[in-house]
Amino acid sequence: MVSTEFATVRLKPGTDVKSEGKGKEIVDLVCETVSRQEGCLFVASGVTVEDPEVWEMVVEWRDIADHKRFQTNEAYGPFMEKARTVVSEEPGSLVINHADLTTPISDVTSAPVVEVLLFYAAPDAGRDDELVAAVRELVDAGLKNGAAVTNVAAGWVVEPLEWPEKFEGKAKAYRVVIGWESVEKHMEYRETDSFKQTIPAVRACVLATDMHHTVFNKYEKP
Repeated sequence: MVSTEFATVRLKPGTDVKSEGKGKEIVDLVCETVSRQEGCLFVASGVTVEDPEVWEMVVEWRDIADHKRFQTNEAYGPFMEKARTVVSEEPGSLVINHADLTTPISDVTSAPVVEVLLFYAAPDAGRDDELVAAVRELVDAGLKNGAAVTNVAAGWVVEPLEWPEKFEGKAKAYRVVIGWESVEKHMEYRETDSFKQTIPAVRACVLATDMHHTVFNKYEKP
C-alpha cells in the first residue's frame, strides 16, 4: 500500500535552501538520494510560507516497508549525518512520519500552494469516524461553494505523535493536505459562511491543530 512520508525540518538560522550554497546543496542531495531508493515513487519539497527556515519534504513510497528498508541500509547513517548539518539543534527540529492518504500526494503538491494540516486527537477518544466525516463535509462544502481548491488528500498518520501542546502521552493524528490557488484565496474562504458552518464539527473532535502552507517543487531526477 502506498505510504506518504512527511519530513519537516527546522533549518539552522540563516540557512538558505533556495539560492546556490550549502543549504541548497544539502537538500538537493537529500532529495536525490531518496529518489534513487527502491520503492520511491515521488519526491517534492519546499519551505513553508509562514517560516522560510522550515523545510518540508514529502515522499511517496510504494510501501512503508520500502522506507524502513532504506533506514536500515548501511548508507543511511552517513546520509543522515550529512543531512543534519543544516538542521537546527533545537529539540524537535526533525520530524518524520507517514500517512496513508486517500489521494496521491503528487496530485496535490502541484498546486501553487499547499495547506498542510494535522488534527491531533486523544487515541482513546473514539471519534475517528466522526472526525473523518467532519473533514469530508468541510471539504465538500468548500468545493460546492467555490473554494479555490485544486485537490485534497487525507489520511491517518501511522505513528503516534508528540502533542504540539502540553498534553500527556501521545496523540493520534489525522493528516489533511489541500491544494489552493493561493494563500489569499484560502484566507478569503475562511471568512465565508460555508467554512464557519462546517469547521466547528471538526474542531469538536480534536484537541489541537497544526496548519501551515508550503510551496512544493517536484524533484526531477537528473
